[in-house]
Amino acid sequence: MGNWGLRIPVWFISLSAVIGNLFVVIVISTSHFRLTVSKFLMCNLAVADLCIGLHLFLIAVVDACSIRVYFNYAIDWQGGDGCKVAGFLTIFGNVLSVYTLTVITTERWYTITWAIHLNRRLKLRTAVRVMVGGWICAVFMASLPLIGVSSYSKTSICLPLENNGKADAIYLSTLLAFNAFAFALICVCYGSMYKSIRQGGNRCSTTTVRSDLTVAKRMALLVFTDFACWAPIAFFGLTALLGHPLITVTQTKILLVFFYPLNSCANPCLYALLTQQYRRDFFILMGRYGLCKDRAERHKGAIGGKPLPYGSGPQYKRPSGDGNLKCNSTNNSNRHSVLTTFVSVDVPMARTSSRYSSRSRQGLDIYNTSGDLTLKQMNNYDNFDDYNRHTTTENL
Repeated sequence: MGNWGLRIPVWFISLSAVIGNLFVVIVISTSHFRLTVSKFLMCNLAVADLCIGLHLFLIAVVDACSIRVYFNYAIDWQGGDGCKVAGFLTIFGNVLSVYTLTVITTERWYTITWAIHLNRRLKLRTAVRVMVGGWICAVFMASLPLIGVSSYSKTSICLPLENNGKADAIYLSTLLAFNAFAFALICVCYGSMYKSIRQGGNRCSTTTVRSDLTVAKRMALLVFTDFACWAPIAFFGLTALLGHPLITVTQTKILLVFFYPLNSCANPCLYALLTQQYRRDFFILMGRYGLCKDRAERHKGAIGGKPLPYGSGPQYKRPSGDGNLKCNSTNNSNRHSVLTTFVSVDVPMARTSSRYSSRSRQGLDIYNTSGDLTLKQMNNYDNFDDYNRHTTTENL
């Protein structure tokens, strides 16, 4: 690291990236709920960011073992397998993370654009195929420095900064262009999503203005973290490729510690740790080991293994009008309505069309006649995705 101003922060940054992404992988992979497309993509993103965190952790460990005497370890470290492993992890993690972020953003844009067409959704099988392509691309790009295209042994931080030939220039230019294209696509998709949400809100009541502002803040935070992570590296990398480097190799360590891993630390919070779905899976996992039992049972929809009756306690009662789901189904000449109350579950107001009437009646079978939601029934439906797949929401 060269100085204590980088030596101390690199430990906090690397550990936060490793621990945060490791928690995401463990909770998602051990969840007893159905694996959805969003969970699958979140898990891939966490694995990619975990690799970047492991790269920083390896650098921090070697730095701690060679304080003030690195010259005794430089040849063995930079020319050995340790530096190659660290370099492979960081390029693999960077490419896969950028690729997965682009897929997540595109999937969200596609879902909002085609919100009315319920049959137009990214299927899990398609998502697996898309991510297999991303893994192949990431492994390929990370393997090129191992076979002579650029090199991980050029610097002590094991980044492919060598540019001695045409192949090296093409390789580094491809990495920069890939990041730039991904960032531009993410900006366009989030802009289009906000425009669609804004237009939908203008047709509704004025209370949606506050919701639009919240959505705008979240999207701006996502774009800002991406920009803060990629822009400095892209700028100084481009000037170096053009033959006019503005910073030295020693100064690039500042980018490595404070900018390069920014996404790896922020993505677990922005995409998983702060979401309601992740908190539900986390507390249920803790409940398996005897921790946070009340929270776990509440997220399952039961206390002490028994269903929560409607109005059983003020702490579990839904506010008026927020917990009701009114479903209208039509069967030729007659029409009937069912009013059901959910406890501890957020479900939007939805109305089924006649096209999906038969499917909606099957979906209503998950509730008993008293309006209670049991633990067994909750386990069979992951956040009511199976039911909501056949319903059309009135308000996006």
